Amino acid sequence: MAHINLKTLLGKNKEATAVIADLTAALGTPIGIEDTAGRLLLGEATANNKIKYPVRLEGEILGWVSGGEKAEAIASLLTHLAGKEAEKKTLGNEVLGLYRETNLIYNFSEKLVASLEVPAIAGAALEQARQLIKASGGAVMLLNEETQRLETAATFGHGIEAPNGRKPGEGIIGSIAASGNAEIVNDVQSDARHSKDGNAISSLLCAPFKIKEQVKGVIVLVSDTPVAYTAAELKLLIAIASQAALAVENALLHEKMVREATRKIEERRRELEIAVQERTAELAKQKENVELLSEIGKEITASLDMDTIFYKLYEHVNQLVDATIFGVGIFHPDKEQIEYRLAIEKGKRYAPYTRDTKDKNQFPVWCIENRQPVFINDVTQEYGRYVGAFGSTNVAGAVLEDGTLPEEPQSLIYLPLMSQDKVLGVITIQSFQKNAYTEYHLNLLQNLAAYTSIALDNADAYRRLDATLQNLQATQQQLVTQQKLASLGQLTAGIAHEIKNPLNFVNNFAVLSVDLAKELREEIEKRRAKSEERGAKSEGRDDFANIEEIIEMLVQNVKKINQHGKRADDIVKSMMQHARGSSGQREMVDINHLLDEAVNLVYHGMRANDVSFNITLEKDYDESIGKLSVVPQDLSRVFLNILNNAAYAAHQKKKDARDDFSPTLSVSTKNLNGNIEIRIRDNGNGIPKDIREKIFNPFFTTKPAGQGTGLGLSISYDIIVQEHRGEIKVETAEGKFTEFVVRLPTFLNL
Repeated sequence: MAHINLKTLLGKNKEATAVIADLTAALGTPIGIEDTAGRLLLGEATANNKIKYPVRLEGEILGWVSGGEKAEAIASLLTHLAGKEAEKKTLGNEVLGLYRETNLIYNFSEKLVASLEVPAIAGAALEQARQLIKASGGAVMLLNEETQRLETAATFGHGIEAPNGRKPGEGIIGSIAASGNAEIVNDVQSDARHSKDGNAISSLLCAPFKIKEQVKGVIVLVSDTPVAYTAAELKLLIAIASQAALAVENALLHEKMVREATRKIEERRRELEIAVQERTAELAKQKENVELLSEIGKEITASLDMDTIFYKLYEHVNQLVDATIFGVGIFHPDKEQIEYRLAIEKGKRYAPYTRDTKDKNQFPVWCIENRQPVFINDVTQEYGRYVGAFGSTNVAGAVLEDGTLPEEPQSLIYLPLMSQDKVLGVITIQSFQKNAYTEYHLNLLQNLAAYTSIALDNADAYRRLDATLQNLQATQQQLVTQQKLASLGQLTAGIAHEIKNPLNFVNNFAVLSVDLAKELREEIEKRRAKSEERGAKSEGRDDFANIEEIIEMLVQNVKKINQHGKRADDIVKSMMQHARGSSGQREMVDINHLLDEAVNLVYHGMRANDVSFNITLEKDYDESIGKLSVVPQDLSRVFLNILNNAAYAAHQKKKDARDDFSPTLSVSTKNLNGNIEIRIRDNGNGIPKDIREKIFNPFFTTKPAGQGTGLGLSISYDIIVQEHRGEIKVETAEGKFTEFVVRLPTFLNL
């Protein structure tokens, strides 16, 4: 391989120098590149750092890269570039040598053709025979191996030309060629073999061109006048034919060699052209990939969303390398898991899955623990370098989202995603082909991994900042809401207090008016009795009846006033209770116990008010939820409000339905890892669609007049959402059921 100088390599390859500079900046570590003499070629001097990585070419050290562990990547890149530069030089030398060889062959061919051309040899042999033997015409005919006909190579005079050649065995000449024996024919016209083709030939001499006992042609001399050719002349022609045959053999061999050499040169030229084109395309592709890497890095690091980062990475990685299988896993050391947020095979996503890092016989686990790449081009043969036992690269039970099972890759690369000294996760590309990857692909993926690590670090920082901002905004909103509720509570308390006094007078005087009406009726009864004793007329009795009717109407009116006054009093009491709010004193409370107490209280309370009330209770408490920091009085109020409504709805349906209807009240709790969920469900008539949006509005109720204030669910909503930062919603099907769902965050315990 050609000699490569590291200084020359860095000086010529400006693009590589720029990439090294960008990579050095990304790594955030001073890097120094020195030659074997210790002269600094690029970067910063790092004398205090004893760690140096060699730049090698076929065992020869071209220089050193210093700057800590991260300098190894730069050394690997320079080693790769040196190898490619050496290949390019070697290829250039080969091309130059072949062109020189070609020129020599062509020069040699020109000299050889000048003296070894078959027509020239045939002409020279014929001319020599003409000078020695008297003849009026002659020809040299050579056997065409393809057509198997004798074709004229040289001629003079006339009488023996055959435009389409002669077939061995045809005529005198063909017969001589077929027999391989020279002949004298002094009386051509009387020879039985003569073709009678109109040629005025009297005599002829013919000798075959023999090459290794094989006839390759003939030399013929003819005379149009009778001539008695002699055996000596035949012998002389045979000698000329023998000399010419050897020259023709050499010429034919030379032509064959020239043709073969020309063919090989042409093939080699085409091979070299293809090699140069492929190498040029490879270099252009590498240049394009370097530019693309820079653009990918900018695009990835510009995003702050993890899923967006992973998808953009997947979109681009297939432009650079075979990534039939692609995956990115996030490492959770606290859970001892690798969570695969994105894994794709042949364009189809894997269903979400995790890897247990306690199982050490896994390539990604080795990659994370050793913080080194896993590079394999034949899994079944090379797995032992990383794991002790191997069964499958796939996690047991892993499937693609369409339900199909994943296939086994043959080649794979795993790289750790690092941020400073922290492992963030792993990135992998895999192929179903053996020997799918090279060091070049590893270097490409290392660059992508570096960009991905930076992007993930930025995304995590943004996530933490956003969570802090959300908490601040929620706290601010809670404070504003509490301030508004406090002001509203004071106003409501004042209004309720002012209404309370005149309302008491209305209720009290309504009761007093009933008593007075009773006394008035008694007095009238006395007077009517006295009147009857005195024998009063019937008209007097009619007057008493009219008065009695008026009194009855008055009593009914007063009762109505009292009834609605009590309802107004209940509303005022609820308003005052709502206005008072809570003490805000949080306690660690067993939610299951608090809910169960509310269920029992509602059940027995409803039974006390209505002896016909009965309902089936279904309870399903999750004991794992434990205790939660809440305001117990307020949360109990929420449970009582919802349970009262549920029991009322189921009981009303029982009254209206057939006897086979069984009212049921179901309560359950569940730990959702971050939230505690409480569900309260009844099998009543449900909530009509047109009023579902109003049920949490103040003073809205679906109960008959006098049986509800419309403040219970409004108060409950404020307690859950504003005070406990949870959520409350309703799920219902008209005529079938109503279910209230309350979720409280477990961070309330913090």
